[in-house]
Amino acid sequence: MSSSLRISGLASGMDIDSMVKQLMKAERMRLDTLTQKKQTLEWQQEDYRTVNSLLRSLRDATFNMKLQGTFLSRQATSNNESVVKVTTGTSAVDGTYEVSVSQLAKGAYLTGDKINSGNTANLKSQLNLTEGGEKTLVINGPNGTKKTITVDTDTAKMADLVAEINSGLDDSGNTWGVRASYDAVNDRLFLMTKDTGADQTIAVEEGELAQALKLTSGNFAYSSGQNANYKLNGVDLEAATNTVTINGLTLDIKGVSAKDSGGDPTPTTVTVSRNTDAVYNAIKEFVDKYNETIEKVNKEYYEDRYTDYRPLTDTMRESLSDDQEEKWEEKARSGMLRFDSLLGSSLSKFRSTLNSAVDNVSSTENYNNLTKIGITTGSYQDNGKLIISEKKLKEAIQKDPDGVMDLFTKSGDTYKEKGLAGRLYDDITNAMDSVIAKAGSSDSLVDDSVVGKQIKDVSNRITTMEDHLEDIEDRYYKKFSVMEEALSKLSQQSAWITQMLGGK
Repeated sequence: MSSSLRISGLASGMDIDSMVKQLMKAERMRLDTLTQKKQTLEWQQEDYRTVNSLLRSLRDATFNMKLQGTFLSRQATSNNESVVKVTTGTSAVDGTYEVSVSQLAKGAYLTGDKINSGNTANLKSQLNLTEGGEKTLVINGPNGTKKTITVDTDTAKMADLVAEINSGLDDSGNTWGVRASYDAVNDRLFLMTKDTGADQTIAVEEGELAQALKLTSGNFAYSSGQNANYKLNGVDLEAATNTVTINGLTLDIKGVSAKDSGGDPTPTTVTVSRNTDAVYNAIKEFVDKYNETIEKVNKEYYEDRYTDYRPLTDTMRESLSDDQEEKWEEKARSGMLRFDSLLGSSLSKFRSTLNSAVDNVSSTENYNNLTKIGITTGSYQDNGKLIISEKKLKEAIQKDPDGVMDLFTKSGDTYKEKGLAGRLYDDITNAMDSVIAKAGSSDSLVDDSVVGKQIKDVSNRITTMEDHLEDIEDRYYKKFSVMEEALSKLSQQSAWITQMLGGK
């Protein structure tokens, strides 16, 4: 900032500030040009980074198409879901399976006799205890676990006791697998194991509180845990839970099979097959993402550039309304990447890759390019968008699903041997690397990109120019100050002469 003392028109009566401002307009034209150049570069950088974000999203979608799991989706049906429901993983084998269930897995449970509760204000009154104070309940749970619960029956209520049973670990710090609940209508305490299986047990040790809760006295009921017993394709199997996974099939056992006239369980038929709809949807979602991306990139590539509309300077904004300013900036902002060679070459490479053939595809139908499975490139006006024939693609997936999978996912040492997804993934990665080299990344703390360096260079020139203009402005004010001082002295001399002549 200037340290010069500025005196504005005290002697001359002239508007010095206005005159200096007018003189500086011409000087500031070079600064305005640099500022506009910096703004243009920043807009270009923003647009490049927007394109890179689009490419990153497309690359993620393309990565999924490289995975065989995307194409190995299977579906399973059960002809009796009241007995067993079924879901599949990618490792499930197509075919028909028979499942019969003779026993469900269940946990252990202990149901106390009716308590004959009194006043529920506290456990002492509710359990009709002769004496209150602290009482202890000891429960032995599954796998050697044990939990000792101590409550003050003068203050604790039934809900407090239930909460103590259900919370925390056992006495040795192990996971506690017993849960309790109290039903006020039936006036009974229920204990049950959290898990199912033959190793699930509950045993309550004798004691005053156990007897009062009717867990060891009266008509209490106990049932130990049991495994699920079932047959899969005639083989006897058992499991500790009612949800089992075997050979990629997850069986959710719901009930016991009905018996036929001979007393044998009637099998439920489970059918596993390739989920062609899921494969079709995965391909369609990829194609939709690809088309959406190249449409947006093409918009950047073909967007009109209005060279007569340069970024607005502060001086230019003074003469425009808000609406005019908005419309001007919209045109000035347009076409930052029009006919950009980096974008053009990337789009061309993508189209070339998806129109190419894959060598040595494992396909009974020789599905070595997209056209053969019903995916074609649109007209010239579509700028490389892909078009799906739903009927033809579904037929191709149904007829040779492994061939369709190999077309996308095939691995190879050479470009021609790679599947289309692998090729496109590499193409997108190369394009992203080129964009980052050109315009940097918002994730990076240091910007060594081409545009980043240009912005830095222009910023330094702007700083130098601003210092230079400040020096020029100081010189103008100094010159006017000299003039003001001369006029002030002249005025003083004139007044003295007038005074002397008047005195004669």
